Amino acid sequence: MAVKKRQSKSKAVDTWKMKKWYTLYAPKVFEVKEIGEIVSANPKNLLNRIIPISLSQIIGKKTQQTMFTSLNFRVVDVKGENAYTNLIALSVSNSYIRTFARKGRSTLDIIYKTKLKDNTHVALKVFVVTFARVSENTKRNIRETVRNYIDNYAKTHNYDELVNDLIYEKFVSDLYSKLKKITGLKRVEVKKMELIESFE
Repeated sequence: MAVKKRQSKSKAVDTWKMKKWYTLYAPKVFEVKEIGEIVSANPKNLLNRIIPISLSQIIGKKTQQTMFTSLNFRVVDVKGENAYTNLIALSVSNSYIRTFARKGRSTLDIIYKTKLKDNTHVALKVFVVTFARVSENTKRNIRETVRNYIDNYAKTHNYDELVNDLIYEKFVSDLYSKLKKITGLKRVEVKKMELIESFE
């Protein structure tokens, strides 16, 4: 039976000394704000690393909405001791979403992919809760309205504008205004937004 040699304490210390701290920066939609630090022995190992951060941390505003919203950033470039990221996903926690889905209401999860004005592809998952149970016909109207709204929005907005409108709830507010013409609503939420990435 082979026995693995125990790494000496001095060797472990030497390995740690080889590592450096890199400052993480958010993309321009967040004003290239510093969002933390990460350690690595080789800057190449940082590329494509995914960094999760709560929305409340990055915008400095603590509400139920921001504390339960998570952002995923991917490291896309390293220059010197600075690591730059791109936002690849925004999601609201299921525990927060479930508080609105109660007995006697209808809930809809609508997943839709679209191409924005700048040729960026995204997938959106919209969550709708009505005040009371609704018919299948009403559900179809809600789904169709959500898809039409997303298509029309995508024709005139780029990725950064979408991110900004999701964070400051303009996207949801405008969608809510359209959906409330169909039926009474308890909640409309973008449960998840994901950038559809392509790797060559």
